[in-house]
Amino acid sequence: MFKKLASAACLVSSTFATINVDYAQYISGEKKMDYGTFETMWDQYTQEVMTASNKDDVTRKQTFGENVQAIIEHNLSGASYMKGINKFTDLTEKEFQDYFNLKETGWGEDQHCSATDNRMSVEKKINFADQGPHFDWREHHGVSPVKNQGHCGSCWTFSTVGALEAHTMIKYHGDFTPLSEQQLVDCAGAYDNHGCNGGLPSHAFEYIQAAGGISTETDYPYYAEDRNCTVNPDTFALKVWGGSVNITEGDEQEMASALVGHGPVSIAFQVVDGFRDYTSGIYTSDTCKNSTADVNHAVLAVGFGTCPHTGMDYWIVKNSWGADWGDEGYFKIERGVNMCGVAVCNSFPQGVSMIHKSHNDEYFLSQS
Repeated sequence: MFKKLASAACLVSSTFATINVDYAQYISGEKKMDYGTFETMWDQYTQEVMTASNKDDVTRKQTFGENVQAIIEHNLSGASYMKGINKFTDLTEKEFQDYFNLKETGWGEDQHCSATDNRMSVEKKINFADQGPHFDWREHHGVSPVKNQGHCGSCWTFSTVGALEAHTMIKYHGDFTPLSEQQLVDCAGAYDNHGCNGGLPSHAFEYIQAAGGISTETDYPYYAEDRNCTVNPDTFALKVWGGSVNITEGDEQEMASALVGHGPVSIAFQVVDGFRDYTSGIYTSDTCKNSTADVNHAVLAVGFGTCPHTGMDYWIVKNSWGADWGDEGYFKIERGVNMCGVAVCNSFPQGVSMIHKSHNDEYFLSQS
């Protein structure tokens, strides 16, 4: 049985894969799993998740079993979040880290989250809006659909593009065009970004400002690999003006004000063992670190709230591992304690403007 039933309302996920529904009582620990149940679970997993070439792999099956056991033990622990089975459950932790080019020790050096020395940072102009106890841009038509970065360490491009699409929707009343992550992978290297080996949204905002815009997903599609930059400026659909606004390191109050007053915020944090299994609740960790040298995954904060049963504050965050991961592609993480470095490397574009083409001439909609 769950050890903390009082917080159950904060642990409910709006969607689970079929296997998590079918075996919910076993995954939660309410029922003890026997060999026969595990065999049927494995068979269902191979049909729903795995490719035919891997379904008879003994190592995959053993790894799956070990991970399922760890998931059950966690769910019995009374933690503030629940784990479940997903497309990563048959991977070892190293395989998972390698898949997304994550590094458990972070990117290895302090991140220069503000503008680099030869590019001036914009003056910070944050509207300190009244936050209230809860805010979610998904409820205000201010978040584009979840995407999947695939086998490439390009999380920073999805965080960047997610922010740009969101700020476009907010400015233009829900209207947006899916933008190109691949352009950032291929073309933003001069701004201290490294394609599938990592980068920073703040530097990506600066690149887009200097380049004159960003192309669409249709005109410059995503391949989840490093390629030569061949983007055609004539396909640019959005302009970033003013560059990157970089939030004061460690200031989660400022981050909340920026989120409400301007729109979703690109953030970074450290992914450590266990996060990949998240399904619902408020993620916390006693093993992750929280400096700019430790963060290894960029995502997009779209809202915040407080669990009414436990009083724990949280951020609502959009990930880039597909809508079949977590809670429809989202997760909650504890707010107010710089959990896993969530408050040390955050930014948003100062302004965006759609680019329209008319008679081969380019004009920008108002920046207001």
